[in-house]
Amino acid sequence: MEPLSFHHICEKIQLVVYVCFPAEVYRIRDFIIGEKDTMEDAAYTYIVECGDGSLYTGWTNHLEERIQCHSAGKGAKYTRTRLPVQLVYYETFATKQQAMQREWAIKQLTHKEKQLLINQVESDRSFIIQQINDKIKKCNE
Repeated sequence: MEPLSFHHICEKIQLVVYVCFPAEVYRIRDFIIGEKDTMEDAAYTYIVECGDGSLYTGWTNHLEERIQCHSAGKGAKYTRTRLPVQLVYYETFATKQQAMQREWAIKQLTHKEKQLLINQVESDRSFIIQQINDKIKKCNE
């Protein structure tokens, strides 16, 4: 039997936590992988809600800057024609690869499943989301 890597152990712990304590999964995941000290040092998977109500999922190393690009019509082709956009969800990861894998997984979800994910945002994370949206709104005025 091959020994488990640290990454696989963390995934197994996260799965157990998700099943037993779904409300705590992000806090524990961030503790396991090590939440970055600044928003610029991490990788993010995010969801924005477009002006037409559709949802766009992407990943970035600079969350606030990327949302500003989307809001200015300089982001993904999909969001350019569906302005305005608003950040509704994000997750923090230690590596670009993890963020890209999560982006792919979220893109496989239905619109309804994505809405359920968005509705589970913790209060501290929703506060940060609101701060980013308010800052971008001020820049666009």
